[in-house]
Amino acid sequence: MILLHAGYVENQFLVWGETPLEIPGDPTRKKKKSTKNSNRLSPYDAGMASLSEMVSSIDGTLDASQWKGRKIFAWLPTYEDKPAASSPLIDEGPSKKTGMAWRFWQVTALELTLENTVRLLCRCIGKELLSPGILIGSDLAFWAAALRFAGSLVARQQYLPDLIQYRETYCSAWKPVIQSDDRETLSKLARAMPAVCRAYSLDGNQEPSGHPLPLLTGFIEILVDYLARSGGSEKLAPAPEKKSAKTRKTSFDSLHDQWIYALRSRDGILRGEEAELQCFFQQVQEWRRSITLSADQRQLKFPPDDN
Repeated sequence: MILLHAGYVENQFLVWGETPLEIPGDPTRKKKKSTKNSNRLSPYDAGMASLSEMVSSIDGTLDASQWKGRKIFAWLPTYEDKPAASSPLIDEGPSKKTGMAWRFWQVTALELTLENTVRLLCRCIGKELLSPGILIGSDLAFWAAALRFAGSLVARQQYLPDLIQYRETYCSAWKPVIQSDDRETLSKLARAMPAVCRAYSLDGNQEPSGHPLPLLTGFIEILVDYLARSGGSEKLAPAPEKKSAKTRKTSFDSLHDQWIYALRSRDGILRGEEAELQCFFQQVQEWRRSITLSADQRQLKFPPDDN
């Protein structure tokens, strides 16, 4: 048995599993001992072998070869030098919960691609059991609910194209448009976020903190961009390319055309001279600021193509 958890940390979706200390009838499952180092491994950690086996047992559409394994840190309540299990199915815990302290514990996680993230969450929506022996943790169930909300935005076309600047890189993106009713739904969803969703860290050097709404909003944004970019299909279809016989590179008449193409491409990156990209970036931002969406106003115009 494995209880599957998930966290969204620094734009990475990570899954890990809890297993009981001992499994009745399984002589190979011996009781684990916690280590004494500062970033100790959780005794309930399922480990890479169990996680890989879990991936292959769900169904054939999840590509386990694309899942990168790594150690992450979970900020967990600790009793008697042992982390509290998330369910009595894993461990009933101490009879007297005294002397509780919060500590980081290492767990083995798999980093999912965005495509596999969507595939997995689709299978978790509205369920408590993913497959025989694989239970869905409260954090994984929450991210599945977040996917449902993102999917409803895309289904109702509540998103707009945008251009994002990160240092010297410019990327196209589909951004959700959250109106009054959806804003209330988003707030309710954020308030329902289990605390364990914010308990993860990549380095274990700083206690997790922050309000659930920014974390949820960031996750919704990447889901909306993925779903809109893929046209609602589970697998992205590359946009048609126009290649020069000499350079074999995609060519465009303007940055505007390149932006439209990038909104359908896998990476969404725009390429060109820094001054031209910065100027176009400002045009897109001014266009977005000028837009007001309402129930009666849904016709949108793209930024003018000045080139």
